[in-house]
Amino acid sequence: MSPHTTQDLLCSALRQCVYIRKLVVSNVQMIKNISIHVFAKLVVVEDLTLPSDLFNRRLKMDDTIMAILSLKKLTSLKILQRYDSELKSANIFHIHHAQSIQAPSITKLKLQGVSVTPDAFEAIALKYSDTLNELCLIGVLVHTPDAASYFESLSRFKVISTLSLPPSLYSLSAEPAIREFNVVHLLPIRHLSVFVYQPEIVECRFLLRKLVPETLNKLCLHDASGVLMKHFAPKEFRGLHFEVKFCRRRETLLEKDWMMGYCDLLSHMVW
Repeated sequence: MSPHTTQDLLCSALRQCVYIRKLVVSNVQMIKNISIHVFAKLVVVEDLTLPSDLFNRRLKMDDTIMAILSLKKLTSLKILQRYDSELKSANIFHIHHAQSIQAPSITKLKLQGVSVTPDAFEAIALKYSDTLNELCLIGVLVHTPDAASYFESLSRFKVISTLSLPPSLYSLSAEPAIREFNVVHLLPIRHLSVFVYQPEIVECRFLLRKLVPETLNKLCLHDASGVLMKHFAPKEFRGLHFEVKFCRRRETLLEKDWMMGYCDLLSHMVW
């Protein structure tokens, strides 16, 4: 079957299935030539998944992106990197992408394989400060020199309960956490995930004792080296009000169905 025929079939299916609630786009080429008016008719889509390479600025797909993101019933938005796609510095989630999201109450946002600009993140925070419950950013790239701006935006999320931080914003290492990281302590987070860049025992103890929120139930430390797990005795965690889980590379951090079981988090730091 030719790509053209497949696209025709897909376009026809979308026209006839206007009441679908979950839409997963896994291949940019499949929607490249579909009219934006077709997406505008999908008025009840609540759960949307898009491939990260859709945001490659060289593809000039902004009209399609904004048409899809403007669906007003969305509650869950995921931008994910396919297991068979390359990381590209051209995959950028800009402020105009964030502003094109029209749904009034996004509760789950998972971004991966894209660079998120500070003003785009601020726009998300301003729009969904009262509704966003789950925020997964561990697979994205942020502009580290603007870390203070990202943390300021993060502080706006009033009901957030699940958070994973991108390594380029915060990683456990020999370097102390920047002062702005303290906003995490003030958020109502129950599940927190961070990446371990350098398995530094002293900084890890400081994180466990001083930096995590009082509401925390579980802390996941993604330590590919396995060093922290070897050095910490069980007694270190007695008296903590939360569970500590050390995650190794073999434990898939990304969605299994999307990534075919593949995971290499380190590659998400290099663009």
